[in-house]
Amino acid sequence: MRPTRDGLIVLALSLTALAVGAAGRAEVPVAVGAVGLALLAVSVVDGRDRLRRVLIRRRLSESWFAGRVANGGWDVVAPRRLELALRDPDALGPAVGTAFGEGTWAASWRIDQRGDVSLSDIVLATRSPFGLVEHRRTVDGGDRVVVYPRPLEMGPPKVHAEVGVDEVVGLRTWRRGERVGRIHWRRSLRVGAWWLAERAAAEGHVIVRVPAASGPGLEIELSRASGAILAAGRRGDRVGLALAGRHWPPRAGAAWRRTLWTALARAGTP
Repeated sequence: MRPTRDGLIVLALSLTALAVGAAGRAEVPVAVGAVGLALLAVSVVDGRDRLRRVLIRRRLSESWFAGRVANGGWDVVAPRRLELALRDPDALGPAVGTAFGEGTWAASWRIDQRGDVSLSDIVLATRSPFGLVEHRRTVDGGDRVVVYPRPLEMGPPKVHAEVGVDEVVGLRTWRRGERVGRIHWRRSLRVGAWWLAERAAAEGHVIVRVPAASGPGLEIELSRASGAILAAGRRGDRVGLALAGRHWPPRAGAAWRRTLWTALARAGTP
């Protein structure tokens, strides 16, 4: 809490009026000074109460790509009307407006590095009700996002794409209730446990293979793979991934593509 420029002027004038009134035993200056101090007191108590009651949370986009704008918003609940200034260090700009009831304020974010990112705390400020005292409050956002590699589509991506091929794209342990016909007998006999063959569906599919690399070379390959997954989704193809010795079978759907992008985002990290 701190007085604004107007608040300092009101404080100085109020104290001056009280001093003049006390010296001359005049009632009018004393009354004016008392009103000014009362306004400051109300600003301290009422402004703090209005800001304390504000609830806020980020409304985040489902998909975040490094270097690209992610649109969303802040959900704001204000039981009492106030002029609110909102500063989110990770957002592209602050927001100022009148808050009352429930509403969503538009917001955009941009993060340049891939990986798991913890967003910063949100700072709220108000000068309500009279603009004489500024109150501030820090809200722990507690938000974490996974930022995917920037998608690049420069030249032919390093993918394996086939149409109508029923090929084995991965192996995993067999689960009770699954069809015995899907068991990979050669692997099962070799290791002494039941293993299941993951096969691509008999329709268009893409397997994105990320070659081994490090440093800047790895970042380029991850970006190319990210772009290949994005392009496959636009075409409606099923898409899988081969990365650092792990395999994800071709599947469809936005949620599955986010799973693959998350694997790319965390590649090479502890």
